[in-house]
Amino acid sequence: MHGLSPTGFKIETLLSLCPSLMSWSQAFPADNGSFNVKMAASALMAQCYSIGTYNPMRRRRRGAWFDEGRVVINNGRHLVINGERVHYRDYEGRFLYTAGVEMEMSTPSPLIDRECAVFLKLAEEFNWQEKDAGKL
Repeated sequence: MHGLSPTGFKIETLLSLCPSLMSWSQAFPADNGSFNVKMAASALMAQCYSIGTYNPMRRRRRGAWFDEGRVVINNGRHLVINGERVHYRDYEGRFLYTAGVEMEMSTPSPLIDRECAVFLKLAEEFNWQEKDAGKL
């Protein structure tokens, strides 16, 4: 995550957001062979204003989450939503899932209902910070 003030938009900072000079040059061409940093900064700031104020309570790191009736797993490199692999940019919802060191995920044979019930009962016995976390 980058915390940028309007004065922090310098070429090096923008390249840290997207290291492809070609992408910046195509989106914001400049006569000098680089890209128009002021136009890029303006576009990014306009996008930020359209999204609204950042709310850290909506940030979700690696792990499993309930999200508007869906189960979302964030393994650090992509999301798995109700069993389907989804890239961060394709996620639609109110939360901000962040990338990180990738967690290994395996999908062994699914448990049968009776095995799930035993596991769920055990998981719900713990004192979770979030009351529904045992269900994840």
